[in-house]
Amino acid sequence: MINETVIILTPSDYHEHRLSKYISYLETTFPSFNLYLYKPLQEIFSRVLLYDFTKRMTEIGVKGVNEEVIDLVKKEQPKYAIWTPGLYEFQESTFESIRKEGTIVSGWFLDDEVCFDDYSKWWIPYLDYCVTNTIEAVPKYRELGARVILAVPIMEGIPIDRDWSNIEERYDVSFVGARKFDREQYVNEIKKRNIPIHVFGTGWGRYVPFEEMIDIFGTSKINLNFSRTLYNQLQLKGRIFEVCLAGGFLILITV
Repeated sequence: MINETVIILTPSDYHEHRLSKYISYLETTFPSFNLYLYKPLQEIFSRVLLYDFTKRMTEIGVKGVNEEVIDLVKKEQPKYAIWTPGLYEFQESTFESIRKEGTIVSGWFLDDEVCFDDYSKWWIPYLDYCVTNTIEAVPKYRELGARVILAVPIMEGIPIDRDWSNIEERYDVSFVGARKFDREQYVNEIKKRNIPIHVFGTGWGRYVPFEEMIDIFGTSKINLNFSRTLYNQLQLKGRIFEVCLAGGFLILITV
């Protein structure tokens, strides 16, 4: 056990709040950073604080969040601050203030296949470390002088507890995710072939929270994963790991 304090600056699955529609990145089911970061880090560090900036943004606004985080760092004096970006909830000056307190700031970027050039790289001067799950982005970070860490999505915390002797299957084919990119054309083609398909997420009609998403993965005969993203690029999706850990069967669509 390392005797240090860590603060996790993380978004949450917060669609229910009346102001959440104004937070543009809440268009899909957010991973449970409580499972993926908070609990594992508690096994390593003596004190781990979870700061839910999405929730606080709906309560005190963006300016209030930035001021509150700086005050929190000054009070708690954490060794590390781990930021899982939403969009522009933090100002560059906020990270500069945090680092002046002696806190090491790390940004964990999950979509660098499509976000590096327009988003991720601009944060490099304000971070001590950058974590990416995109191997092609590693040399790009290094060329810009960043200390970069390559890590695949960590899905620790999803229990592998499916009873294969008593399989419960409620859905023939399912997909959980936002209605965007080329996903609709695949779904429509499946429907044309009279294959029952259930779709969940923003744009399809019903958003599902993280816990229900995991349940859908485990009770579907077939789960779909669409790997194409904006600009027709392939992306390593966390859904791949989540479906398998939930005990589900996955078909990966890359064409």
